[in-house]
Amino acid sequence: MLKKMSSSMSVIFLISSLLTVNVHAASGAAVNSGITFYKDANYSGTAVTLGVGDYTMNQMNAAGIPNDWMSSLVIPKGYLVEVYDNDNFTGTKWTYISNLSYVGADCNDKMSSFKILAAMFYIDANYGGTSVALQPGSYTMAQMNAAGIPNDWMSSLKVPKGWTVEVYQHHDFTGTKWTYTSDSPLISSDANNQMSSVKIYNSTPTTIGDWSNFQTPTVVFQDQAQGLEGSSIFQAAIPNVEKMMQ
Repeated sequence: MLKKMSSSMSVIFLISSLLTVNVHAASGAAVNSGITFYKDANYSGTAVTLGVGDYTMNQMNAAGIPNDWMSSLVIPKGYLVEVYDNDNFTGTKWTYISNLSYVGADCNDKMSSFKILAAMFYIDANYGGTSVALQPGSYTMAQMNAAGIPNDWMSSLKVPKGWTVEVYQHHDFTGTKWTYTSDSPLISSDANNQMSSVKIYNSTPTTIGDWSNFQTPTVVFQDQAQGLEGSSIFQAAIPNVEKMMQ
C-alpha cells in the first residue's frame, strides 16, 4: 500500500513539475517575442506583449491596450519603443530602450500610439525560425555572436522605415556588402547564410545634434525625462561619452 502511494505521489510530483516548467517557458516566450506593456507600475496588472510595428490608437485598442494606459514595460535586448501621447504618432514622444518599473509621471497613463522598432534577423526565409532583434550599431562577428546571431546565419530580415542594414560577408565589415532598406522575406542567394558582420543605421534618428556618424550603437535621446529611472537609461544609451567628447 505504501509502495503504491509512493509511486502515485512521484507521478503527481512529476506532472506538477512539468506543468510548472511549461508555464515558465510560456511566460519567457511571451516576453522575448516583443515588448510587454503593463497597466500598473512594477510590472503588475494586465499585460500585453506586442512585436515590431507601428500602432495607432485603433490598432493599439484592437491589440488589447486601451487609450491612456501603461505604467511600466519590459523591453528585451535589441528592442526600442517610441510612446506618443496623441494618436497617429503625434504629440510628446518618449523613447525607451530598457525595462522600466515606472515610466514616470509625465508619461504615465498617457500612451495613445506607439512604435516598436528593431532590425529583425531570421534564420529561415519568410521570417521563419529563430529571430534576433538588434538596435542601430556596428556588430563584428564576436559582437554579433554575443547578441545571439551565429556566423553565416540569416535568410530574411525586417528593417524599420528609415533604417539601413549593411550585411558583410566577412568579419570586421569586409568582403561583399549587401544593403537593405526595407523588409526582405528572402535575401538574394549570394547573401543567404553569409552574414559575418553587420552595420545598422537609423537614417532618421531621434537625437539632439548629429551623432549618427559614430560607429558605436546609435545614442537615443529622450524628448522628455523618464521618471526615476531616466538617468540610468540615459547613461546606458551613451556607452562611450568620453570618446565622443575627444
